[in-house]
Amino acid sequence: MRMETCPLLDPSAASRRECPWRDCRKPLPRLRRRWCSDACGLRFGIEHDFSREAILQRDKVCVRCGGTEHMEVNHKVPREGRGYNSGCYNHLEGLELLCRACHVVTTTMQRKWQRLAAAAQRCGENTARLL
Repeated sequence: MRMETCPLLDPSAASRRECPWRDCRKPLPRLRRRWCSDACGLRFGIEHDFSREAILQRDKVCVRCGGTEHMEVNHKVPREGRGYNSGCYNHLEGLELLCRACHVVTTTMQRKWQRLAAAAQRCGENTARLL
């Protein structure tokens, strides 16, 4: 999920140079790009950090095998790069509870699919150059 579609944010705030936090929308100070203050950025982070506890309460067991030991939260859509880029990957609908073994298998498969997709895209670009 991209930050622009986050229900906690006003998607048109950037074009108006306003704080995107739904309860703020103050003008951005001259040297700020995202939030009007550290407090708004922190509030946004706090809203997203509560997701782990909510997932543990919602799923209770591994959604793949039903296991109950060594539980971890998995991002259904893998995070890319370092950190979150400009996305809202911690929304509840994008997370699931997995045991460590299922999390390793799932993450490995996600990475393989990402590499295959990147290779297919490069192949398509090379083919287009030949035409």
